[in-house]
Amino acid sequence: MPVAETPPLVDCCPLSVCEPATVAGLVHAFQSATPILLRQGWRDEPEPGFKPATVRTGWSPEALLIFAELDDLDIFNRSTRLNERAWELGDVFEIFLQAEGEQGYVEFHVTPENQRVQLCFAGPCERGHPIEGDAFRSRVWVRPELQKWAVYAEVFAPSVTCRPGSLEGRRWRFSFSRYDYTRGRVAPVLSSSSPHRELSFHRLHEWGSLSFSTRSRTK
Repeated sequence: MPVAETPPLVDCCPLSVCEPATVAGLVHAFQSATPILLRQGWRDEPEPGFKPATVRTGWSPEALLIFAELDDLDIFNRSTRLNERAWELGDVFEIFLQAEGEQGYVEFHVTPENQRVQLCFAGPCERGHPIEGDAFRSRVWVRPELQKWAVYAEVFAPSVTCRPGSLEGRRWRFSFSRYDYTRGRVAPVLSSSSPHRELSFHRLHEWGSLSFSTRSRTK
């Protein structure tokens, strides 16, 4: 069995992103943020074909800010509309969030073509329901010549929590994951920031914790 790991604890600091956002600008803006690595906690060793991904976070008064960089040999997804079952159609980056003290949580997906999936769950073991409209914003950059793609997402606080006001001083539980498809391979390679002992991204007790710090990191 894999060695049990502790869920990540992340001090999420305020930051600002210059518009229009670029990969170079995001790398600079998030350079002092805690890197969160995606792994396969349910395995003793990564499976063949596993590719690394790194996620960094920050926050503004209105939203959680997320910047993910993903290595990928074959970057694609056939999804063409909001809330299509994108995880069955190609590569996706996934965001799971739950406000501290609340039963409900959300699951968001972004594809390399910037199609989105937005689901809300009333609680553990409940069925997810689609969210219409814009629960979050995202931008994607695909660099096939480098075998990489990147995602920048802004998740609005009201999409996650019932409590109004700033995120300052609050805590959210989180998990980031991905489906990495390669054409010609039977199944995708899955990975997560959470140390899941079993291959299930909805094991909430293994999610990490984001603390919305009031101090900026030194760059």
